Amino acid sequence: NGKVIGLLGIARDITERKRAEEEVESLAKFPAENPNPVMRIDQNGILLYANNAADKILKSFGFESGKSVLPEWGDYVARVRNEDGPVEVEITCQSKIYSLLFTPIRGAGYLNVYGIDVTEHRRAEAQRLEMKKQLVHAERMESLAVLAGGVAHDLNNVLGPLVGYPDLILKKLPPDHPAVRIVGILGKSARDAADIIQDLLTLARRGRLEFSPVNLNDVVQDFIDSATFLQLTANHSDVNVKTNLDSEPAGLAGSAHHLSKVIMNLIINAVDAMPEGGTLTVETSHEYLERLPGGYADIVPGEYTVVSVRDTGIGISKGDRQKIFEPYYSKKKMGASGSGLGLAIVYGIVRDHNGYYDVLSEPGKGTDFVLYFPVMEVPDRPDVTMVDDINDISGTERILIIDDNPDQRALAGHLLGNLGYPIYEAADGSEALEILRREVFDLIVLDMVFEDGPDGLDIYRSIRDLIPDQKAIIVSGHTADDRVRETQALGAGAFVRKPFTQQTLGRAVRAELNLSNAAIANQPATAE
Repeated sequence: NGKVIGLLGIARDITERKRAEEEVESLAKFPAENPNPVMRIDQNGILLYANNAADKILKSFGFESGKSVLPEWGDYVARVRNEDGPVEVEITCQSKIYSLLFTPIRGAGYLNVYGIDVTEHRRAEAQRLEMKKQLVHAERMESLAVLAGGVAHDLNNVLGPLVGYPDLILKKLPPDHPAVRIVGILGKSARDAADIIQDLLTLARRGRLEFSPVNLNDVVQDFIDSATFLQLTANHSDVNVKTNLDSEPAGLAGSAHHLSKVIMNLIINAVDAMPEGGTLTVETSHEYLERLPGGYADIVPGEYTVVSVRDTGIGISKGDRQKIFEPYYSKKKMGASGSGLGLAIVYGIVRDHNGYYDVLSEPGKGTDFVLYFPVMEVPDRPDVTMVDDINDISGTERILIIDDNPDQRALAGHLLGNLGYPIYEAADGSEALEILRREVFDLIVLDMVFEDGPDGLDIYRSIRDLIPDQKAIIVSGHTADDRVRETQALGAGAFVRKPFTQQTLGRAVRAELNLSNAAIANQPATAE
């Protein structure tokens, strides 16, 4: 009858939509005041609104007004529809990283995009991850160093007789004896093994290195002029060598011996990386740096002495660059070149010099190893006088050998006894003190590491309490550490590394006795 008998109403909650619309409309009124991007996109990917910050981002991607947003952004819109909820993505625009939240407005037929600049957050996160990775790498290297140091010490004791006795045997054999060649080969092999053990000790970095003024140009040039380098280039005649050394090198405090090992290992590594030939370039310079060009690590800003060893070889992949300094990590055929410790040794020595390294490389385009050492001046120190003439190392002075290893005592005794020295032996500090209370000795040959009881430093302290002017030299399978330096500060002389030959031990003994005799001769006469 045309009468209204009732009303049917359907209510829908549009609170969320109204709030979002009001927010966007509010932002649209003050676009310049909001640095974060805000956009509105319809279901077809057509841009409905963009504030100033969003407009800059879109233009940087080549977006033109009146067109659909970028194709990949259309994919984000589709993901919102499929997932029926917000989708978060990150984009990079003009060195900035933005997190964009594509948020559907239910029932509105469009979605809003809210952005925030997360550049600093991502950089901090990346830096944190890199620092964690460097810490894990450093801890792994330290663990390997501890293992290497322990193994090296034990092997030095085993190798001692193999290094020392061939010299004695050769002296007793006629020059034309058929065993001369065999014994010579045994001695050389033992010395080569001892060199590898020294590499292990370098990797272990037992104690600080003895630093003195070093000219890095001299270190490089000395290796270039060495027989090792000449043989290397003779075996790789298709490698062209170039050097560009700084005309005014900055001062460097370091160990020339260890830096020479660094240069040697980098050059050998570079030559091996050019199996088809190429160019090897070695350069030195000094410059002020605030960061490494390759960004391999953060550095302390300042003046640095720089050495670069660059090849045009096969290059190193990004994944391998993170592992190349680990012992025995190599793409070379096992046993084809070196001991497998080359770059691990470089890593340890550079760290000992408070330096940094950078590795710039691309597969197929060569590699540039760049090392940075802080410029540091140290005063010159006179070198310790050593006996150069091997025929002048004999003597008749009385020597006491203190070592807990009977084979090492016997070896040192044979080597020095054959030079004419009367030899006595003690297995530990207690036995040595008993002997010293009865006998007088011109020199003590003192080991530093004892399995049980006091070490060399403690033993020498007790000896000096008993005999204040007792002279000594130190022998050890480890490199010189703080305990060795403390012992030398008490009055001990030269440090001799195991395994030693008759020549190295005899020279150190003779030099210390000569110094002692000279000191006695220069004492003023006392009136009776």
